[in-house]
Parts: sequence; C-alpha cells; structure tokens
Amino acid sequence: VVVTGKVTNGVLAAATVTFPTRHGSDSCKAFKIEGIVYDYVSVSNFKLFGLTVDASQAEFEGGVAADLANGKIIQACGNDLPVAGVLTALKVEFKP
Repeated sequence: VVVTGKVTNGVLAAATVTFPTRHGSDSCKAFKIEGIVYDYVSVSNFKLFGLTVDASQAEFEGGVAADLANGKIIQACGNDLPVAGVLTALKVEFKP
C-alpha cells in the first residue's frame, strides 16, 4: 500500500492510497514510504510513521547512510512488506 497525504500533529490524513503491483521497472516493488525520520538510533533502527526502518542493506540517493538523522525527510522503499512493524529498505532517497 502506498499512502500519500498531509501529516498534522502526527496524524496522516490520506489523500491517496495505492496498491502497487510487483511488476514494472522500479527497483522497489512492495512498499514505498516518505516522511520525516525520528527516533533515530542507527541506519538499521529509525522510525517513519510509527514503523521501524532497517536501511542497513539499502542503496542511498541524494546522500549517504551517515546523513540519516532525526528531522531528515526521506523516501524508503523495498520489495517486502513490513514484518512485525519493521520495514527492510532496499533504497533510501533524501528529499529536499
């Protein structure tokens, strides 16, 4: 599921919800999430929208793993849906 919308006071008001297929040229097929990093501990343990993200095996665009920090806006995507609240990211893109 891909949800886009506006976050106000920590609540996402969904504008669109998309169920992507596993076909296509995008390197990430199952999930894509964009938001502000918080509760940053390490590249393998930070949060986006209440989900823990593990980007330890991810490819980075617009920055490097060392640039991850609380307050950074990123898009993370991968081929597997979250398992037990953890997203395993294959690609992380820093947003302006």
